[in-house]
Amino acid sequence: MDVVGSFRVNKVLAVKGNTQYLLFFLKDRILFIQTGGQFSDFRYILGYGLPVLFFGILAGVMETNLSNSEDAPALYMFIGAVFGALVGFVIVQKFIKPARKKATQLENLKTMSEEQLLAQNKNNFMILFQDVSRIYVEKSSSGLNGPRTGIITIEAFIKDTYDIAPGQNYNECASLVSTLLPDKTHGYLV
Repeated sequence: MDVVGSFRVNKVLAVKGNTQYLLFFLKDRILFIQTGGQFSDFRYILGYGLPVLFFGILAGVMETNLSNSEDAPALYMFIGAVFGALVGFVIVQKFIKPARKKATQLENLKTMSEEQLLAQNKNNFMILFQDVSRIYVEKSSSGLNGPRTGIITIEAFIKDTYDIAPGQNYNECASLVSTLLPDKTHGYLV
């Protein structure tokens, strides 16, 4: 498989969980390889885990203000902080550590053949460049579901929008798309 470039995207869905894909750009097609659900990327978890920790501390502070006891303020603040820390610990153990392990597994995908990748998951698919009518690339730092690098909208058989996953260089992603599909790429470019 002759991969020209790749980057990660997230298909944001309103009703059910998001789906993460690794896009492999070949000379004449794009492979969409599902790499996980919405909690597979530890950057998203950090986006949710840190607010939970903050919420725990805030809940303790708010309870402190509502309490009339002199000993209660410190106790409630401590309980809120412990609750936030416990939730943060669970998030690290359940989501972040497995996500880091999965990141190393993603490198192994590059050694597989196109047929193996497509057969690996029923949600994997490909789009031929000739079937693409337009690709719109836009820089964006945040969305409803947390941080993102940008947005890519692909119009082929249907129009699908994906978030370019956080932690990637937007200019490299946009440059890859505009280099391979120069006459079909629109929007903010490098």
